[in-house]
Amino acid sequence: NNNNNNNNNNNNNNNRKNEEEFFEFFFYLSQLNQILFTHIPIEQLINNSNSNLNSNSNSINTNNYITSDNRTHICCLFLKSYDTINQFVTYLQFITLIINNSIDFNTNWISKIIFRPPKLVGHRGSGSERAATAGNFRRTHFRENTLLSFYNAALCGAEFVEFDVHITKDNVPVIYHDFVIKTDNQLHVSIASLTENQFKTLSEISQQRIQRLNESTCDFNLKKRTHNYFLNDFAPTLKECFELLSITIGFNIEIKYPTKAQLNDLNFQVKCLNDYVDCVLKIVFKYTNQNRPIMFSSFDPDVCLMLNFKQSRYPVLQLTGETKSPNLQSQTLIDAIEFAKSAKLAGIVSNSKLVLSNLEDVNYAKQNNLIVCTWGALNNDPQSVEYQFNHQVDTIILDHIKFVKKALDIK
Repeated sequence: NNNNNNNNNNNNNNNRKNEEEFFEFFFYLSQLNQILFTHIPIEQLINNSNSNLNSNSNSINTNNYITSDNRTHICCLFLKSYDTINQFVTYLQFITLIINNSIDFNTNWISKIIFRPPKLVGHRGSGSERAATAGNFRRTHFRENTLLSFYNAALCGAEFVEFDVHITKDNVPVIYHDFVIKTDNQLHVSIASLTENQFKTLSEISQQRIQRLNESTCDFNLKKRTHNYFLNDFAPTLKECFELLSITIGFNIEIKYPTKAQLNDLNFQVKCLNDYVDCVLKIVFKYTNQNRPIMFSSFDPDVCLMLNFKQSRYPVLQLTGETKSPNLQSQTLIDAIEFAKSAKLAGIVSNSKLVLSNLEDVNYAKQNNLIVCTWGALNNDPQSVEYQFNHQVDTIILDHIKFVKKALDIK
């Protein structure tokens, strides 16, 4: 009947109007460097797209969209375009990340700090165990990611030390590089399946397969020293790092979170991302001195998003240059830069090979006020380090701190 026809016409008009707003919204998003991050649920994002558009700004006002269940929904839009037989095709992919704002820091000094990027950062402290030599230069080596290694890095001139953080079964953040601990009988045990005490015991046992540097095995002739000889120390917890290391030593805290492929390959499980990140932040804000400089980093873009939304005091940087990562942000320099820019991160940490072959991307990052840090074997070459500093790289993460510092006379 006429009434039904009128209702149908009205519905069609409303649908057409919503559709027009919807595609107008997508067109707007396509101008925002391919990726947009907002605080609001995807349903509200679409339903309220027209009212939130602002042609004079590269962001959408989201102040009024905080969910009642004390969670922040992050809606990510990825645009993928390519040509197929003279036909231009665009795929729109929504990814929703739910961030839980449940942390109570119980402190009155949580405010954003003015961060000055350090020049030199000690890689896993005094350097990776695989990097005991640089050309003809050899050094006394310390077991990586230990308090002894961190102290030595500071003595050699590093302003910060970089270390890797995992969460144990009983919610304790511990310092270790790999997701699993390997023993001398080739047993592989995931850190996520161990308690703190089990981790301490097993990480010590794992070092028994490497000959320790002691009175009976020590050879002080550097020409004969190999990477199998080093000064040993125990694997610490994050809490112990805060309690036992001088507040003058800055921390570059890299949070390791496995990809789905790594979970399948190594056959272990980890806590959900919210709980994982919360475990780290609770220790940081409970035990740190407000004068200690800190920066966060991760290869996982979701970890970076969570760190940036859950706290605003310390800078968060996206790690990139990992070719096996499923995330583009962790593979290529330009994708990491676009991600950091759109997500309002402090900057990026890239493999130095990518930086040296894409200096125009470094210029683009600096134009957008992003911190640029690098890691990789090339950072143990003083000429490479000097070249990077001359091309706007802020921070070098390296193994041979004293060697490079002395060669370049870095103050």
